[in-house]
Amino acid sequence: MFKIHLGHLLIVFIGANSAWAQSPVGWEELSQEGRAPEAYSLAKQQVHGAKKEFYLGVLAFHAKQWDESITWLTQALSVNKEMTDYIYLYRGQDLMAKGESQKALDDFKKAEQLSHLKFVSEIARFYQAEIYQNIKE
Repeated sequence: MFKIHLGHLLIVFIGANSAWAQSPVGWEELSQEGRAPEAYSLAKQQVHGAKKEFYLGVLAFHAKQWDESITWLTQALSVNKEMTDYIYLYRGQDLMAKGESQKALDDFKKAEQLSHLKFVSEIARFYQAEIYQNIKE
């Protein structure tokens, strides 16, 4: 089975725009090293700024803290209108991991509809297909 992991997207976001958070030394490196639980724990203390909820939601996702990630990403939807496609994509993966297929499917459809980036739409369609396949089986 083919899986897509979005860990590299967080690294791109962190490196692409330091205005999203005050870039504390430590949690970014931990995230890039694949040490998501430690990065998430440290980031909860250090991340500030306009994208805080998104960052913490993504880090919680990578730390497999599904409920916390869903909470952060849901908050991010109300304060961040720029990245809703990514937010829905990550939250859909959290919901999928929890076995909430219908809610995940709804989020993947929203991500696909909202995204102006082809690769995000393709990832959202991939996950929709995976859910439909699992339902079929």
